[in-house]
Amino acid sequence: MEVYNKIKQKIRKHVSSAKGRRQVIFYTGVVVLAFLFFAVVWLIQFGPIGNTLSQEIQKTERDSLTGVLIEQRTELKQVYGVMIDEHTDARSQSGIDQAFLVIEAPVEAGIPRLLSFFSEAQDVKKIGPVRSARPYFLDWAKEFGALYAHVGGSDEALENHPNRPGVSLASANETAALIESILNELSPHERACVEFYYFDDLTFREIGEVLAISEDAASSIVRRAKEKIKTRLEQKDF
Repeated sequence: MEVYNKIKQKIRKHVSSAKGRRQVIFYTGVVVLAFLFFAVVWLIQFGPIGNTLSQEIQKTERDSLTGVLIEQRTELKQVYGVMIDEHTDARSQSGIDQAFLVIEAPVEAGIPRLLSFFSEAQDVKKIGPVRSARPYFLDWAKEFGALYAHVGGSDEALENHPNRPGVSLASANETAALIESILNELSPHERACVEFYYFDDLTFREIGEVLAISEDAASSIVRRAKEKIKTRLEQKDF
């Protein structure tokens, strides 16, 4: 016990000196830095940081539309541009937060319009409010070979659009009439499934319950109907 007390007193005396304090601070710093170093190494190799870095390293391609790094380049999807109102009374708009590109430009009286671009790979529930076309927005849509959605338009835009390859231009009323005529060509089961799925946002399981068919059958019917609609739209040069 006496020996222990003597050692304790020497340690206290050493620590109380300026040199001793510096040594204690130094060794404490070394221990803390060593701990931090090994903690960082562990996080990089086994923790969430390492997983994130590993995922980013695997991304060597860039998306053709957005430029975002991706693991593997995919087939370029159809693009469509939608004219959206930017007047203060039209806010807040729907869908523009999901667009991969938004171009803002003024029209008459300096009121801006938005041309919002989307890919067919996206699932955007609602976009709008939709406004009329202008010729310079057509030029931007052409750069992407985009379908151009609008309601009406200036005389110049409506007169010039047939001579702009890569851009399909149709008013909302014309489009609605075209879709309605194509839906009328589907069988009752096909039309019901399409309307339940795309207009009422029902799942395939819910559609199956309503029509007393299986979930797989509902999915198959919608898929066949979608191919029929696509074929008819292509035949009509839409």
